[in-house]
Amino acid sequence: MSEFKTTVKVNTFSRTKLGRTTGVIFCSLEGYDFPVYNWDDFPIVILGWWIDSLNSLGEEGSSQELLFMDGPFALNLTVVERGWCEIEGVEGGVISSLGIYSIDEIKSSFNETAREIIDFCIEKNWDYEDVRSLAAKLS
Repeated sequence: MSEFKTTVKVNTFSRTKLGRTTGVIFCSLEGYDFPVYNWDDFPIVILGWWIDSLNSLGEEGSSQELLFMDGPFALNLTVVERGWCEIEGVEGGVISSLGIYSIDEIKSSFNETAREIIDFCIEKNWDYEDVRSLAAKLS
């Protein structure tokens, strides 16, 4: 079994003039950081997308794309058997296999990361639609 972890660094979070939150978010897949270590993006929005995509995975052969807002990056998840998916990293059209991962482990990582973000936002009194939407997706 390969290890999957989503990392955010809430101490890097800041609000844009339009009210969106930017900060560090990346995925570690067996020690390989995707898209890169300390990637800066829109963590609240994209984590919400990722949770929706993961929850939309179906039977063997079904796939979903986990998009990043900044840069030409994505993670493709394809169910290879019940409870397991292959993850491919997409960088500017180049696709690389990153291994087979437990869907439950990915879901757990997303939920743990979402809780960390929500706790930080509550502490900062950042109560806005993106945060409420992410909180509603927690399982």
